[in-house]
Amino acid sequence: MNQLPTIKADFLEAGSGPVVMLIHSSVSGARMWRRLMDDLKEDFHVRAVNLYGYGNTPRWPSDTTQSLYDQARLVETVLPTKADTICLVGHSFGGSVAMKLAARLSGRVTKLVLLETNPFYLLEQSGRADAFAEAMDLRNCIKKFGALGEWATAAEQFADYWGGRSVMAEYVR
Repeated sequence: MNQLPTIKADFLEAGSGPVVMLIHSSVSGARMWRRLMDDLKEDFHVRAVNLYGYGNTPRWPSDTTQSLYDQARLVETVLPTKADTICLVGHSFGGSVAMKLAARLSGRVTKLVLLETNPFYLLEQSGRADAFAEAMDLRNCIKKFGALGEWATAAEQFADYWGGRSVMAEYVR
């Protein structure tokens, strides 16, 4: 497993009570959870973490391969130290991170809420090679344009994949 660099993760926080940890999707950030945090803060201690490269959380070192384990460890660093039980909520990529973290926190996670989670490796494991290859093509496209610093092109490809080119064209008009 990769050795996690010493890092201070950025997060938003509200309320008090049982802990709810919110993990955002790709091309988003902790701010995506503000409305939910407002709704929950009267009854829960809510934290919304910024994953690597989002908000004020530093980027992942480009010379090292990142894994879900690394993202899960990052989220774990912002859990309140006295939290015996935790509810994890993850959207899209954040759902995959939440699943990995839940496995690490054996017995401490009371609820795992997954919204549009995309653990693509399960496609390959279940014999859906074509669907897995399509997902890997998207990943490779994002990595390619990201490495070139062409984030607008990477974001366009990402949005076109998930929303369809015609949907995005109508949205920006």
